[in-house]
Amino acid sequence: MEITTPAVISVITVAASILGGAVSFTKLKKSSNEERKKEIELAITQAKEYTKIQVDMLKKDILHMKEVYDSEFANLTRKIDDLRDELRHSNDKVIDLLKKALEDKA
Repeated sequence: MEITTPAVISVITVAASILGGAVSFTKLKKSSNEERKKEIELAITQAKEYTKIQVDMLKKDILHMKEVYDSEFANLTRKIDDLRDELRHSNDKVIDLLKKALEDKA
C-alpha cells in the first residue's frame, strides 16, 4: 500500500476534525458545568432568601401567639381572682347567716 499525499491530507483532516470536535465538546462541557454551577448557586441563594423570609414570618407568628397567650393568661388570672372574691363574699354571708341563726337560738 502506497501512502499518497491526498491520503495523508485526508487522515490529517479527519484527525483535525476529531480533535476539533473533542475540543468543542470539552468547551461545551466546561461551559455547561459553569452554567450548572451558576444555576446551583442561584438556587442556593434563593433557598436562603426563602428560608430567611420563613424564619422571619415564624418569629412574628410566635411573638403574636405569645402576646395572645399572655393576654389570655391575664384574663384568666383576673377571672380567678374575681371568683375567689365572690366565693369569699359568699362564705362571709353564709357565716353571717349561721351566726345570726345561732344567736336567734340562744
